[in-house]
Order: sequence, then C-alpha cells, then structure tokens
Amino acid sequence: MNGLSTFVLLLAAAYVAGSINFSILVFRITGRKDPRHRGSGNPGATNVYQLQMVRALGDADWTTAGDWTAAWEVQFPEAATLEGRWYRNDPRIVALLAENGYLGTGENHAEAFEVTR
Repeated sequence: MNGLSTFVLLLAAAYVAGSINFSILVFRITGRKDPRHRGSGNPGATNVYQLQMVRALGDADWTTAGDWTAAWEVQFPEAATLEGRWYRNDPRIVALLAENGYLGTGENHAEAFEVTR
C-alpha cells in the first residue's frame, strides 16, 4: 500500500469512528435505556452524567447523579453557592484536605514534594 491509499483508508476509518455515538453504544452494552429517551434527550456528556447511577458509601440504594447533586445542594446550601467544583466546596472534603494535606496538581503542587526530594 502506498502512502496516499494508507492516508485515505485512515481518513475513512477516522470518519466512521467519529460518527459512532459511544454514549448510546455503552448504554446498550450495559443493558441500560437509551439516554436520548431520558433527561434532556441529548446523548451528550452532560445528560449521560446526569443519568449515571451513583450511591454513597454504605447505601444500598442507587440514585442518578443528578438527584445526588440536588440532594447535596440541599444538604450544603452554602457550599453549593460558591464558585468552582463542588468537591472543593464540600465541607467533608475541605476537612479531609485540612487533615491530610493536598497532593493534587494545584498552583503549589510542587511544594508538597519538596521534603522528599
């Protein structure tokens, strides 16, 4: 195969792969209902996130991530109004960070590793 035919074949394969909606495919493989028939009706990432099932540690009941987020907002209304990602505002996460420190990729991430270098 010469370079041009390889390029055309790869281009066609990329086009076909890009036209597959993987959220619908994954929902069908896992035996769940089509995400286009629930939530916003859009098979995009936001709707799929809202439809995914989660549960708190120790709970036997599963709930959708959207319902879990709504319950969290009721439980922590002051944290829900703050800017940024919810887990950075959750009082439980803030307490864990205060107790154990932060080793993420934040602004000062290199400082956490200075002692061990």
